[in-house]
Amino acid sequence: MKLRLGTRGSRLALAQSGDVARMFEARGHEVEVQVIKTTGDRDRDRAFVEVGAPGVFVIEIEQALVAGSIDVAVHSYKDLPSKSPAELVVAAVPERVDAADRLLIRPEAHEPGQGLIPVRRDGVIGTASARRQALLRHFRPDLRAELLRGNLPTRVARVRDGDFDATLLAAAGLMRLDRTAATRDPSVALDRGGIAEVRLDPAVFVPAPSQGALAIQVRRDAAIVRAEVEALDDVAAHRGAGRRGLPGPVRRLGAGRRRGAARDDGAARARGGRRPAAGARGRARTRSRGAGGVDVGGVAARRRTAVSPVAGRTVLVTRAAEDAAPWAERLAALGARPVVFPCLVCEALDDAPTRAALASALDGARWLALTSRRGVEAVARLAPGGVPAGVAIAAVGPATAEAARALLGRCDLVAAEGTGAALAEALRDALDSGAPGATPPKVAIAAADRAERHLERALEPAGARDAARRARRAGRRHDPAREPVGRRRARPPRRRSRRRRRRHDRTLHHRSGARARPSRAGRGAPSRAGRDPGGHSMSTEKAAEKLVRADAVTTPDRIRPRRLRRNALIRNLVAETRITADQMIMPHFILPAAKGREAIASMPGIERLGIEDLVRQAEADRALGIRTVLLFGLPGEHEKDPVGTAASDPHGTVPEACRALKKAFGKDLLVITDVCLCAYTDHGHCGVIVEDDVDNDRSLERLAAMAVAHAAAGADIVAPSDMMDGRVAAIRDALDDAGLTTTGLLSYSVKYASGYYGPFREAADSAPGKGDRQGYQMDPRNVREAVKEALLDEAEGADMLMVKPALAYLDVIAAVRAVSDLPLTAYNVSAEYSMVKAAAKLGWVDEPRIVRENLWAMIRAGADAVITYHAREVLKEKWL
Repeated sequence: MKLRLGTRGSRLALAQSGDVARMFEARGHEVEVQVIKTTGDRDRDRAFVEVGAPGVFVIEIEQALVAGSIDVAVHSYKDLPSKSPAELVVAAVPERVDAADRLLIRPEAHEPGQGLIPVRRDGVIGTASARRQALLRHFRPDLRAELLRGNLPTRVARVRDGDFDATLLAAAGLMRLDRTAATRDPSVALDRGGIAEVRLDPAVFVPAPSQGALAIQVRRDAAIVRAEVEALDDVAAHRGAGRRGLPGPVRRLGAGRRRGAARDDGAARARGGRRPAAGARGRARTRSRGAGGVDVGGVAARRRTAVSPVAGRTVLVTRAAEDAAPWAERLAALGARPVVFPCLVCEALDDAPTRAALASALDGARWLALTSRRGVEAVARLAPGGVPAGVAIAAVGPATAEAARALLGRCDLVAAEGTGAALAEALRDALDSGAPGATPPKVAIAAADRAERHLERALEPAGARDAARRARRAGRRHDPAREPVGRRRARPPRRRSRRRRRRHDRTLHHRSGARARPSRAGRGAPSRAGRDPGGHSMSTEKAAEKLVRADAVTTPDRIRPRRLRRNALIRNLVAETRITADQMIMPHFILPAAKGREAIASMPGIERLGIEDLVRQAEADRALGIRTVLLFGLPGEHEKDPVGTAASDPHGTVPEACRALKKAFGKDLLVITDVCLCAYTDHGHCGVIVEDDVDNDRSLERLAAMAVAHAAAGADIVAPSDMMDGRVAAIRDALDDAGLTTTGLLSYSVKYASGYYGPFREAADSAPGKGDRQGYQMDPRNVREAVKEALLDEAEGADMLMVKPALAYLDVIAAVRAVSDLPLTAYNVSAEYSMVKAAAKLGWVDEPRIVRENLWAMIRAGADAVITYHAREVLKEKWL
């Protein structure tokens, strides 16, 4: 079969399509590669957040595929938009290569002592990715990220040539180029020129969703081609590429997240693969959560285009009304809500003294410096004959230069960066080019008075300040711009009081013949006869403050938050945080016997239960509204051994309890089981000990077997609490291999080595006989590590996450909530329960009130559910 394969024309795209072409050729097909130009290849001058990254490298190729001019399309999976045409389907994702980022650094800028990003301080890193910019700001705020687009060779060349100190690239792209150059087409090889390369840990510098994966698209109705493409699919890569994920730092800076394209479910089921996660099928949600009143998530709305930093935010546009429209339009295009709030009104001055001042400034001048478009307009109006031929024109930036060419006929010098400092630098270079010892040339400056002074000071080393000052002084004679707004003509400056002079000096004006005064929106309420009591400009912050004060809070009775707190009905109506019986999970400790109840001295009201008593207690709890239980099993007296063999016994305590509960209640009770070896080992540790240390990888096999035994007995959700690295992936794979694909996985993602577990260890008889658990449970001093653990568990396939303990770690709950959309559970642990009970027994606290506040705090911090020993009493006594 001959296949027409469509791709972009960049070296990387050709290398990617070459990999896919070789796969088809190995199956006996003939492949013709067709290069299609895309929007992303044409528009290289703007950042992705401005052009809308998802789809800009894909749309034209998809259109060609729909039209039938190609048979197969190959893309980077991360470039796919959230929703492709209905006629198309991603039929295959080949085996994924390295998903990390690589940092390419010039040797002169390479400083290994700088940590994760080994670039010298104040270095410049080129990237067009909002995600990478966000992560750079998070890890190295001293670095400067600047726009760098183009294909890989272009970006590498810019670093090699010294335009940038470093750039960030996908490791997968570099690997594909190197592999293609070595085996098929040496012309695609990159000239690195001694550039240092550093692979960034993807668990820390989190890559884009689906980075390193390729997507092969076909028409949905092309059955023969589709069957051949599906033969190239790697189920694990396809499943992983469709999952969600971007790190907390990206969301904090509002760079946003987007979904990958969905895999065709029918094709997945036909080959025995799992459906993609709900998020991968295009479910969109908006979340904006944070701690301490800070919008940690930014505006994380799931959009088809990349989210700009201002998306969803209200932006105050303080420019003069006639200048505000373009800014407002641009902000609206970026997803912001612009509010035009002019703080200045510009008035043209067109009288004889002002014309004379301009003529005097230009007389004998070598340069005319223009710092704004409005200054150009004023010069054109006040000098109808134009600027003398002997006066060269310098403009502050492209917009001013364009206005000068249109209105004055020419522009001889444009500042490179569009700032006053850059203009001063350019003029100094021009002035220094004269003969040594010559009289410094005169510079006329058309600028606002304050800007003019800054420019004069910048030009002083070149000897131009005196000439500029004379030009400014000439323009002050009889200048109406020196009059305070809303008053009669001022007396001569020498007769003004110091107070009047200070007020006058704050009036903004253009020496070129325009005056700016505060707009009505930027002033306070007028005094009698409409007179402006201030008569001078003010900062945007003060103007906005006055607007709010004048328009929103005119009397003390206007806003009274207490109105919504005056009785219980209103308070309940507007309460922001609520907790119901459906959100509470009741823990149980199960004895290895049919009957029996044993009190736990350190946990009043909580008992160890035999299986029959467990069923009866669950029935009573269901009447209160408790529908979810968490089971902790206790082995028999002689069942503990070094590897916790009894933990995976299909007829052990927990599996038998699961069967009894499911037989009694079926789907009306949700059963969660704790997966950990500590109660089943004779040493009390959560894993298998090898040479006096808990062996991580040997423990995974035992934990996976334990989870399978629980799920096979009827557990709806298994909850690993051991904190071994990789146990979520190991358990997920074991459950899937056993055909238990519907069993959920609630990971104790963030479990600290805490002193709050003492009563629990008495209840479960699980205290370690030697040493402690600080080598595998988390350090209580760390929160960034908690975010890392949560993201790792999400990537490994966890369905729900947990933070344990809760009350001393509310900030951790908020931090995990900010980076993950998975359901989040807080564990209100045993000591938190026992301390309340002890204080209440002594009469020191109001128990119902304390319990309510504790539970509300966990939900308020971001938890969706709470595991709590208070659940039964809270519902029975109606404490909520």
